[in-house]
Amino acid sequence: MSEIFLAPSVVLPLVAGATSWLLSWGAGGNSWLNLAGLACTVGAIGWMSTRWIFQVENITEQVMEDLRIQEIENQNKELDQLAQLLLKDRDHRTEDYLILLRAIKGRFDETRIKSKSSLRFMEFSGRVDELFRATIGQLKRTYQLYEMSRDISPDTRKSVLQQRENVLNEIKTSIEHLETAVSHFISMLEKNSTGDLSTLRDELDTSLRVAQRTEERLKEMEGSGNWNTVTRELQ
Repeated sequence: MSEIFLAPSVVLPLVAGATSWLLSWGAGGNSWLNLAGLACTVGAIGWMSTRWIFQVENITEQVMEDLRIQEIENQNKELDQLAQLLLKDRDHRTEDYLILLRAIKGRFDETRIKSKSSLRFMEFSGRVDELFRATIGQLKRTYQLYEMSRDISPDTRKSVLQQRENVLNEIKTSIEHLETAVSHFISMLEKNSTGDLSTLRDELDTSLRVAQRTEERLKEMEGSGNWNTVTRELQ
């Protein structure tokens, strides 16, 4: 709405029209200034209506992508910090998984930004974003579990590290689903075809449910302190 109604090409003529009328009023009424004010105002309203009727979809897509680019920049800063954190767990898998995730998401974002059909795939894109965030959350969890395992008894440590392995296996599966979905998405965009996204959506939803279930169980585990029992439930 801001881009349509407050764009410079709309606001400046309105300001010029209002200024002309004020000058005319200050001069005791000047027909040329009144005419200029009317022309500017009518032109601004006409241009605003044209943008609203004929360009609203293009404007919406551009605004969405501008916001998306800003989100990607902020996200990359957060991922850089996570990469530094994962260096401390002495497990190359977490670093490798983060690199893979960033590469897959980078391909997805680059293709989506270039595409002129992003609105058609909005629901699917939202699923990809959600699974990516959930998997990043799981990676953060693996580091938290690593940190936790350093300050507990040997028996409990074994359970915590086993749960960490379970989470790593789920991350691997989520990455595979994400890579498949993004590859199909890119292929459909290149062919300018909507294709059948239902299967891909189902795969992403399955991975999301697994990630959400794991997160709920981990919170329950932390709250109860009964690592052995909840770990067996998750296996």
